[in-house]
Amino acid sequence: MFNIGDLVQIDSNCALKYFAGKIAIVVNNLGQDHTMTNESGYNYDFGADEGSEPSCYYSLLFSNGNQHVFSNKELIIISRAERIKNENR
Repeated sequence: MFNIGDLVQIDSNCALKYFAGKIAIVVNNLGQDHTMTNESGYNYDFGADEGSEPSCYYSLLFSNGNQHVFSNKELIIISRAERIKNENR
């Protein structure tokens, strides 16, 4: 799972090769997708093994100001965002 503010890199195996290797910041967690199906057209048994967990989708902000959506399986963490408490409030 990624958090808002995390710095990520798009995996080189991404379906959209244009984005492969690009760096972005996570700006929103869009939730999980439980609609994935296998080759036979049946829903995955999400509790069966680790390889069949549903994808979680994130909105990413790129350096050119554009936002795009990617699954956690297409992202590599570079740096975790640090949460700083504002004690002056």
